Amino acid sequence: MRLAVKGGAYVVGLTVAQTNLIRGSLLVLTELEISPERMIVQFGCQKSDLDAMVERLNPITRTGAELDLTPGELRMIYLALWQVPEMFGSEEAFHTRLGFFTEETRGLARELLAAVDRAA
Repeated sequence: MRLAVKGGAYVVGLTVAQTNLIRGSLLVLTELEISPERMIVQFGCQKSDLDAMVERLNPITRTGAELDLTPGELRMIYLALWQVPEMFGSEEAFHTRLGFFTEETRGLARELLAAVDRAA
């Protein structure tokens, strides 16, 4: 993951796999039947924020993505990566739904934090 600070925002470069992993994790959250208040407390955003980010991460098959993200958007992505694996009863269920393994999701979350540290 490439990350640079630019004018108070983060410019994040993602591979195809990273883009699809993030998008899949966010899609899981958009399907939750929880109150708007809980969504904000647990994931730091509103459902409309998730929907907008999913749209920005349309499946990209060849190029990956480069996004300008606010700190809040970056936090939303981190929380999705960190918390979504806990929503599945098994590794198999997670892999079947997202096509990735939980360690890939958690690894990308850790990589995101490390990239922020390097950019700071």
